Amino acid sequence: MIVSLARYDGAISRALSHRPLIFLGEISYSLYLFHQIVIRWYTVNFDAFSPIPLWLQYAGIWIASLAIAAISFMLVEKPLRRAILKLADGVGGAYNRMQRA
Repeated sequence: MIVSLARYDGAISRALSHRPLIFLGEISYSLYLFHQIVIRWYTVNFDAFSPIPLWLQYAGIWIASLAIAAISFMLVEKPLRRAILKLADGVGGAYNRMQRA
């Protein structure tokens, strides 16, 4: 499996290379951070959701968790990643200039 994924030509690699799955992989850390908050909020407010079918409640938890994770990724992680890379390029460039001097 590792070889198949590393070569990018296996069926699993092709299946995992679709944009929605790539995006889910990118937001996975945000999902890890925020899903527990959504679940705890739901638990505290459980009585308010009692008229709603249970399967719809679970779907709502998933949708809310994924939405919060996606928003967090787009508004926090992505911009900060760009800023860190830009800063690293600046520091690396300064380091390279010092080495040449």
